[in-house]
Amino acid sequence: MWTPSTLADNVRDMGTIRHVIEVKAPVDRAFRVWSDLENLSRFFERVDSVQVGDDSTVVSYRGLLGRARTLSIIITDSVTNHVLSWKVIESSVSLSGSLIFEEAGKSTFITFVFSFDPPLVRVGDAVTSILKYPHEDLETGLTNIAEFLENPGE
Repeated sequence: MWTPSTLADNVRDMGTIRHVIEVKAPVDRAFRVWSDLENLSRFFERVDSVQVGDDSTVVSYRGLLGRARTLSIIITDSVTNHVLSWKVIESSVSLSGSLIFEEAGKSTFITFVFSFDPPLVRVGDAVTSILKYPHEDLETGLTNIAEFLENPGE
């Protein structure tokens, strides 16, 4: 089972979070679960709802200090069982991300890269460092997804 502390390959720097996780699940299942964006609210505590539309997906979530926020995202690249990338549209904050799936026998390595440009960079960096947001939320969500993928019947 993956835990955040077991991976030296995880990177956190200003505006970029990168995690590599190994899940004991086939790549097609891992890709299918991630590709269903409605699953975000199932695994990420701060995500309240996801509305998938024809052109974009609206994600309602609780940001810093629990403030209600919404983001519209579009899928920018999708190669079945290999890559899933997205970006936020219609926002003053630049956010994008990618998932890279690598089959490894009965396991799958998933590289998650999340890039963001927080508003008021210096203040934002201080606040995100103090509150460990969104790093800890991401680690919890990735742990939840890994557990679901590894124990599908539970």
